[in-house]
Amino acid sequence: MAEIQPLVLLTGATGFVGFHTLIDLLKSCYRVRAIIRSDTKIDEIREHKLVKALGLSPDTLSFVVVSDFVAPGAFDSAVQGVTYIIHIAAPVPSFTAKPTVEKEDYEKYFVQDSIDGTLGLFQSATAAGSQVKRIVLTSSAVSVIPFPYFAASPDADYSIQFGPGTRQTVPSGPFDSEIVAYSAGKTATLNAAEQWIAENKANINFDLVPTLSGWAFGRDELVTSAKDLQTSGTNSVLVGLILGNKSDWPFNGNAVLVTDIARIQVLALNTEKISGNRAFVTSIPIVWDDAVEVIRDEFAAEVEEGHLSVDGKQPTQPIDFDGSNTEKIFGIMVTPFKEVVKQVANQYVELLGPA
Repeated sequence: MAEIQPLVLLTGATGFVGFHTLIDLLKSCYRVRAIIRSDTKIDEIREHKLVKALGLSPDTLSFVVVSDFVAPGAFDSAVQGVTYIIHIAAPVPSFTAKPTVEKEDYEKYFVQDSIDGTLGLFQSATAAGSQVKRIVLTSSAVSVIPFPYFAASPDADYSIQFGPGTRQTVPSGPFDSEIVAYSAGKTATLNAAEQWIAENKANINFDLVPTLSGWAFGRDELVTSAKDLQTSGTNSVLVGLILGNKSDWPFNGNAVLVTDIARIQVLALNTEKISGNRAFVTSIPIVWDDAVEVIRDEFAAEVEEGHLSVDGKQPTQPIDFDGSNTEKIFGIMVTPFKEVVKQVANQYVELLGPA
């Protein structure tokens, strides 16, 4: 009889990082139960070319609808029979001029709902008994680095090195922008998650592994048009630069290929090789304007045709965010920024279609 593979509960499978994590899990021979907020997404995932290409047996990928993550007991049925959990779903900013929610709702949407959903998942995992062994929590550089560092504040000490053990107090509202509220929510959720684990360690059988990423870029397998790639998610920022957008405001120079995040999160499920209750940085230092040089060197024809541009400008604010230990522990090399840029540029040109 074939060995039954462990079952992983995955949130956020219909998002950028989550879908790549789903594919990595399936390629790694895990069974996956994906939590989605609406059943309208099920066919889109099942029929996706990357999923169909795997030739999965019927019981390898299943779905459960949880429409309200903050409802009491929302995840109680979803965690039954699960060995591992990867929790990716979280409120995200729009990265466009159109806000996700109104300003008066920032604190509830980005901060409190994120905390309540995460701790509710922990509580459901506890109630399920002893079978849950580990929860991997997708977090971000903004959860451990104070926001003034990202805003190029003259008061920020850029000689400080931040890393997987860095923590900060939760910024208080009200918040003036989505990104500030999002950052506060990431900090609040990570702090609350680790505090909950520490306070309940005598009553639980699982540990926690947070991953802390910089800007996530790479092929977005869920977008279907060049316009979507240009206007949604973190890729929109990089696409804007290689289309000629100019900015005088610096962005932090910390980024990672989305499939590297996925790979590290899946490898983190191995409780024998990766110790728990510790965080890992998934990020490398980048210089934003290097992306323009990649386009100049690698996409001359596309520039000549007007599809891409070498006129963009994006200053970089270096922040020392050390992820070198992650590469050593997981035995992987994070993808260089040049290859990240090429991947995003290639997808944009592909989505444009024939001239």
